[in-house]
Amino acid sequence: MRSQGNLSEIEQGNSNPSLDTLLTIKSRFKCSIDELTFAEDQLTKYNDTLLSEEELGMLTNYKLLEEFDRIEINEIIKLKIRMSKLRKK
Repeated sequence: MRSQGNLSEIEQGNSNPSLDTLLTIKSRFKCSIDELTFAEDQLTKYNDTLLSEEELGMLTNYKLLEEFDRIEINEIIKLKIRMSKLRKK
């Protein structure tokens, strides 16, 4: 990213970021290009259902984890789902 002024212009809607700027922001903040380019209300939906604050918080925390920890969390979730299905039988 070139400067704070450039960022300010983008934030105010007076300028559109270049692809290089988007990629720099994506890398620095560990987010997706979708998060940078879609409207905020589109980001809080999953299968046409609005996400709760708790779910958004979980996603935010998940994104802060290293890849190994993300894999571990996914496995724990899968295990909890399997256990829940067994209890319902």
